[in-house]
Amino acid sequence: MLIPFETIAIILYLASITQSPTLPDPAVSLLAILIGAIICLLLVQLEVLALKRRRSLFSAPSRKLIKICEIANKALGCGITIALLDIFQVYNLYSYILPGLSGNYILQNITGMLIYIFITLFLWLPWYQIHQRTASGSWSYRSYFLHKFRYSFFILGIWLPGILLTEYLNSKANPLSPGELELYTTLLFIVVSWLFPIFLRKFWGCTKLEDQQLITQITRITTRAGVKVNGIYLWSLGGKSIPNAAMVGFLPPFQYLFLSHGLINRLEEEEILGVVGHELGHLKQKHILFYLLMSISLITTIEPFVYLFLQNSIHTIIALIGLFFLYIRFIFAWFSRRFEREADLFSAELLGDYRPLSRGLERIGLACGNIRNEKSWHHYGIAERVWFLQSSFYDTACKERFKQGVKLLRRVAVILFLFLLTATVYLRLHYFTQSTNPTPKLDKSIETEQEQQERWLQLRSIFQDDINKR
Repeated sequence: MLIPFETIAIILYLASITQSPTLPDPAVSLLAILIGAIICLLLVQLEVLALKRRRSLFSAPSRKLIKICEIANKALGCGITIALLDIFQVYNLYSYILPGLSGNYILQNITGMLIYIFITLFLWLPWYQIHQRTASGSWSYRSYFLHKFRYSFFILGIWLPGILLTEYLNSKANPLSPGELELYTTLLFIVVSWLFPIFLRKFWGCTKLEDQQLITQITRITTRAGVKVNGIYLWSLGGKSIPNAAMVGFLPPFQYLFLSHGLINRLEEEEILGVVGHELGHLKQKHILFYLLMSISLITTIEPFVYLFLQNSIHTIIALIGLFFLYIRFIFAWFSRRFEREADLFSAELLGDYRPLSRGLERIGLACGNIRNEKSWHHYGIAERVWFLQSSFYDTACKERFKQGVKLLRRVAVILFLFLLTATVYLRLHYFTQSTNPTPKLDKSIETEQEQQERWLQLRSIFQDDINKR
């Protein structure tokens, strides 16, 4: 599952910045960015040298070490970026060119993200040599960087419309009341998510599938499954070598099926149809829509309490990142594993046989480095999935127990999420209604150093006049 935790962490950090930016010296700030990038480059180069000295990079210890290094690199890139943004506030460099934009929210976010991308490119540079040895297929520098960029920053397709919307909602031109603001923000997030597959298709460089025989077979099983797919695309995942498939979109007409070149080239047609049946199961069982509802309800519930109790921006971002990680790693992953198994059963029932998907999974495991027995935080391992498919196909009682359990789980979860969403919206509306009473408000805007000096001079002159009168 492609979830760029590191990019989301930077997005959360940029959203938590509330202080007015200062005007740093451009030369000093640019030097700091360059030093941070060079530090990243040196540290990662040491990792690469250590890995290159190992006899094999495909042994279990080497694969574990590579994973540890990758996680450390992501944390390193986030840490250095946040340190630079927090200490030097380099997101305001453009203020010397356009002084009127010195406190612009969009400018701060975009500049901060560009700095993070720059730092990340330095982290990727030395790992090209390791990637060439561990990934199947031939890789050029261009294909390597394009692959890394596409799957680390595709979330920007939701982030950029989000900050544009936030800038408008925070502007004086916004005609909405606080209660309406909450409602329209949620609705607009759903609309952006609905349109997101269009951006994803372009950003990932997908092209239409041209194999008419395969298209006919896929169309046949989509009709049998009773779902509508608005396009079948070839997915250039991993330099056309990694076998994978994905169903994106949760409402028509933006529901697309992505099949990677590696999947088409490595699997037989029957096995491809087994994998396609699995992806259709996600759409038929409305798993994507469920994830969206779950995310909106939990974020809407947690977000105001985090900002209420944690006024310091760095504490806020640590709390948000921590809560997001716990949500993805435990709550989301717990549902994901069961939904993946439900989609596996849907494929077996759709094709009338569990073996096409089982054989396809076995081939995928071999193509990805013989990962058949490896565990996955959001899937069950391939060996477990194949065992369950075989067991449930011959033991209908086992299959029915699982399906009834998932159905009950989904109903309880939907009721809980709707309750949380409704209760949170009610509390927010009630709070905002109370806050509109004509009570004195404190000015919480943060003053610049010049404004503080001017206010101090005014107060001192008032006190001096009062002393003179006495």
